Amino acid sequence: MSSLKKRIKFLFGYFLFLCFKTKKIPKIVNSDIIFFLPYYHLGGAEQVHLDIIKAISNKKVTVIFTHLSATNHFKEQFSSHAHIIELNSIINKKVFSQ
Repeated sequence: MSSLKKRIKFLFGYFLFLCFKTKKIPKIVNSDIIFFLPYYHLGGAEQVHLDIIKAISNKKVTVIFTHLSATNHFKEQFSSHAHIIELNSIINKKVFSQ
């Protein structure tokens, strides 16, 4: 990879970090409860997770999804009861294909 590509990739990564720091971290810090869950796609475990979050809807809840979901089945419902952050979309940003 050329030096210019490395610099651009570094700057893009730094930009994503700054966006995360300024937009996401304050919401995490202000949350009463934080969940780390793998997915929001259709499944029994995801339904149980959603039911738990609905049960504590009187709290400020942030859910951090750590993996790429196969579908968006429960995404809107999670979003309506908690602030959601998708780590996969942050971690897997690609500036250049290798």
